[in-house]
Amino acid sequence: MKLSIIIPLYNAEKYISTCLDSIFGSDLKSGEFEVVVVNDGSKDQGPAIVESYQKKHPEIQIVHQENKGQGAARNTGIEHANGDYVWFVDADDKIRETLQPLLKYIDSDKRIDMLSFKLDVVDVQGKFLYSGRLFFSTGDQIISGRDAFMKGANPGSACTTLFRLSFLREKALRFTDKRIMHQDAEFVIRALALADRVISVNDFYYYYILRNDSYTMLLSHQTKKIKDTVEVCWMTEQFIKSLYKSDVDLANCLYDHNQRIILGLLLSMFQNRKEWNGNGVNQEVLSLLKKYHFYPLRYRYKSWKQNVVKRLLNFYF
Repeated sequence: MKLSIIIPLYNAEKYISTCLDSIFGSDLKSGEFEVVVVNDGSKDQGPAIVESYQKKHPEIQIVHQENKGQGAARNTGIEHANGDYVWFVDADDKIRETLQPLLKYIDSDKRIDMLSFKLDVVDVQGKFLYSGRLFFSTGDQIISGRDAFMKGANPGSACTTLFRLSFLREKALRFTDKRIMHQDAEFVIRALALADRVISVNDFYYYYILRNDSYTMLLSHQTKKIKDTVEVCWMTEQFIKSLYKSDVDLANCLYDHNQRIILGLLLSMFQNRKEWNGNGVNQEVLSLLKKYHFYPLRYRYKSWKQNVVKRLLNFYF
């Protein structure tokens, strides 16, 4: 079996049908894929909807567990997957109809550890909004993950990569079970750093559906989203420390990337200071940055402009 599509499911009754319809409406052939839906303690009708699809599509297997969060649900999916490669798909998104050109890459070389591609962002009606970026470019050539970082890789969503299942298992790669946002980036950084053979495809195969949340909802998640970015940077730093024993250059490259994220976060805090000071966001985030010794900024950036910004931010906060 070529592909295991892993879908964490939690209270997604409004969206799961669209996701499953995109999979079974694609050009994936019977026998070359499975769909592993991990019911992460849903309290709505999402699992029942999946069970109704299962009656028509034997490719679906449903795994039930108590609510543990998206990362833990993805890890459960890895344990139950049978395909050569796994694809993490969110229940409120969908995939492209034409997938055979993508699968040709893993058909031609089953030693590829990671096969990455772009996504398109669409609205709930399916209207195209914009294209996402490739988080690394190999020019259609197979290179090492280390070389990808040295060429400027900037990892993002796990949903835009096929991962060789045996690679994930051999390297004991799993998502954090912390209930945090942006966990994808931390996972993909570790995976890419450990991968021997990676390739990127300059085409899209995933649809990220942008949904209109209310301002109140955005505000209530704002602090958590920013604080979770700090948590991801801290976890990434722990991984970087483990690399210094074996690959100083790669560790330095990742450390620079991590420090630039922190600089960008503080710059956003400054640019939004009127609103974020007023609702307490900046105070909470700054406290966390100090806890992890990310602030005050001490890193010497490669760009003189970044070093000027660093001094200004250290003076302001």
